[in-house]
Formats: sequence, C-alpha cells, structure tokens
Amino acid sequence: MKFIEKSLIKQISLFIILLLFASCHTQYAIEKMETQQYTFSDSAKSPVDSTIWKMINPYHNELSAKMSELLVVSDQALIKDYPEGLLGDFAADAIQHQAIKKCEANNLSKPDFTFLNNGSLRVPLPKGEINLGNIFELMPFENAIVILEIKGKDLDPLFKYIGEKNGIPVSGIRMNIKNKTVESVLINGIALEAEKTYRVATNDYLANGGDNMSFLKSAITNTAINYTVRDAFISELKEMKATGKTLNVKLDGRITKL
Repeated sequence: MKFIEKSLIKQISLFIILLLFASCHTQYAIEKMETQQYTFSDSAKSPVDSTIWKMINPYHNELSAKMSELLVVSDQALIKDYPEGLLGDFAADAIQHQAIKKCEANNLSKPDFTFLNNGSLRVPLPKGEINLGNIFELMPFENAIVILEIKGKDLDPLFKYIGEKNGIPVSGIRMNIKNKTVESVLINGIALEAEKTYRVATNDYLANGGDNMSFLKSAITNTAINYTVRDAFISELKEMKATGKTLNVKLDGRITKL
C-alpha cells in the first residue's frame, strides 16, 4: 500500500531519530536556525540503512497492519465535484450524522446543518475496499469538529462564499446557485429564518477563519465536541460495515446550479 511504503518508512525514520534526541535531558538554546529542503525518492533503487531499518521495522509492521484494517466496501469511487460531488456528500453527511450523535450523548443541541471545504478532502476514495490508510490519506489533518451558533441573517457571507465557489460539501441544507449567487435556501426542509439562531457543524480550521472564512470568527458561540473529522469518517464507515451495508452515495441535488 503506497501510504505505508517507502516514503513513509523514511518519514518514520526521521521521526524516531528526533524522538531519540528529544529524550536527552540536557537543555540547549537555539542560537541560529538554517533550513534546507530535501527530496525523498520512492525509487526502489534508494538504499536502505540497515541500522535504521532494524529500528523502525517493528513499528513499520505494526503500522502496516493497522492501516490495512478494512472499514467498508464502496460501490463506487468517490470524487470531488461541483456544485455537488459524491465525496463531498459522504464527508458532510458523515460529520452531520456523527456530530448529532455526539451532541445527543452529551445533552447538547444538535447541529442544523454541516459544511466543509473541498480543499480539506485531499484524495478520492476508491471503489471496493476502503481501509484505514485511505481515510488517513483523505483527511491527514487533525481537524476537530466544532459547532457554531449563527443568526440566519448573519449566514449571508457563508452563502456568498458557497456561491463564489460554485458549491461546497454540505449536509442538512439545500440551495440553488445562479450566476454564483445562492438562492432558495432550505435548512432541513424549512426556509431560512433571519432571526433564528442556527447551530452549524464544521471543522475548527474553517471556524477560525481558514480558507478566507474570517466571517465565521464572529459566530455567537464556537463549541468543540472533542471529536475529529477523521474519527467521524472512521466511525461512519465502521457502523456501515457492522450493519452489513456497503458505502453507496447518491447525488441528491442538495446544491443545484441553475
């Protein structure tokens, strides 16, 4: 599996070496810092240091077995698309579903809808077996799920953003985009209400203004639910497999372009 082969072995080697240095108790102060870029090759011709390999081999084998864990079988490949895509629908629905469960378990009000950005979904998911390594490749970041409280009238910058992007992954909300402008917004089948306070699930990177979403920093509240986006994906797929289901995503027109 590419995720755990040659380039990763080299990364693990460097990581372990850094840990060994960090274990020393002598304290040093940095006087000067210099940087240099190194390119690692995946070529089979690259020599392997036997000493380093002996050190990391047990960890490599354990990691390889872990990342090969089967989570679910998918009926089709999931890719990003605009204004709506199979990968985005899966990702947003998984976060919405898992965030609702997490909130209910902690006596918190559930999110009304979820949104993400396509940029955070790094690779497609394949048709057939999807393993843990695939999900780490899809979501390599430690992004946490947060719940924002935002007045309906203050969601306009978000809808403007969605229109300019020609759609982003969403769940629990439906809309039309015409000339890069969002129209006809329905949240859980009900028209947007200007004075209503909505609970919106997203990741902490976006909530803190990432990807040009600085307008989200003015949300009424920003509440972490102690759950990462990656863990939500993993839990969603494991639950499917446990009930004998395959991953079968269908576009449902949640965002349409007129």
